[in-house]
Amino acid sequence: MVPLSCTVRGCGAPLHHANRSFLCDRGHSFDIARSGYVSLLQPQDRKSLDAGDSSAAVRARADLLKVGVGLAVLDAVVARAAALSLDGQPPVVVDLGCGSGDTLGLLGQQREISGVGIDLSTAAASEAARRFASLTWVVANADRRLPLLEARVDLVLSVHARRNPTECHHIL
Repeated sequence: MVPLSCTVRGCGAPLHHANRSFLCDRGHSFDIARSGYVSLLQPQDRKSLDAGDSSAAVRARADLLKVGVGLAVLDAVVARAAALSLDGQPPVVVDLGCGSGDTLGLLGQQREISGVGIDLSTAAASEAARRFASLTWVVANADRRLPLLEARVDLVLSVHARRNPTECHHIL
């Protein structure tokens, strides 16, 4: 089970996947976009209407990766994470600032995981969801409260984003 929690102020209830949305027991609902991601971003969590990387930036980063720029770092992080002994069956792995999902997606190809990628960019989350549909992709502001249940995550990755240590401790 993906340990998502409701981001509506004061709620924090577990979210359950139902058809094309995530719902909490209090009646809050978050629709899954056609490309496969869910936006849990609340108005107070964004600094602009067009938050996160643009489609052009997502494409440019993918083009760099295709020619090998950054590939050694990506491979090293994935290899290290794949080798870890994690308790969950399968372990829950969260990638903060996941971008187009390369790190989490490649890790999911090397070992069975329940993966959650979180990014502020809808363009990045949309690309990640198209490429790695078996994982869960979320648009949210990882600098603030992480939309995950307490003590339900086995590993937090953050290759390209700032981390909120208090929130990471809370979900681990």
